Amino acid sequence: MNTPLMIGMRFFLQSTAPDGQAAPLPLFSNTVFHELLHIYVGDVIESLPGQTTPLLEKYKAEHPAVLSHLHLFAVEGLVYQRLGREKDLEAVFAFERRQVRAASLARAREIVAAEKPQSFVAELRGGGRGSR
Repeated sequence: MNTPLMIGMRFFLQSTAPDGQAAPLPLFSNTVFHELLHIYVGDVIESLPGQTTPLLEKYKAEHPAVLSHLHLFAVEGLVYQRLGREKDLEAVFAFERRQVRAASLARAREIVAAEKPQSFVAELRGGGRGSR
């Protein structure tokens, strides 16, 4: 949950992990990064005229969980790529497939791949407060 920032630890502690195996530490750092990106992306989109973007309008019929991850996944993917951490991102994909909202997350990643992450990031560059 991003507002207030709260990270569920269930998957990251051996005693509470569904399969008895704690998720690797890079997945925890991704979870924190993911929730912080929700705040950042949300702030930027709220600052845009109409609080939307052309790509959000194009996909407005999608489930809200899909829409809330489009720009986030674009930024996340480009950051992992720039850092040379594609293998960590593959682990994130596997982790997402275990989540309750797996179908929505997979659909959002499918859309980002089809439209290209740079398209979503370009929409964010036009908005924001200060020197984003």
